[in-house]
Amino acid sequence: MKLNTFFKKFISDDAGAITVEVMAVGGVICVLGVIAVAGVVRGVEDLDQAETYRVEPGDIVSSF
Repeated sequence: MKLNTFFKKFISDDAGAITVEVMAVGGVICVLGVIAVAGVVRGVEDLDQAETYRVEPGDIVSSF
């Protein structure tokens, strides 16, 4: 097989191309999840260190 035909076949073959896109989307979702969890943890730590914060009966949610 000539080198020219090899490259033409290689460029036109798109099998497995969707895998790269799915992996990129999965990576973005994971990064967003880590950012969300970090924000929640930081908020909880801030509340834990606040000396004036107390849980009041109105703060507790008993049903949705």
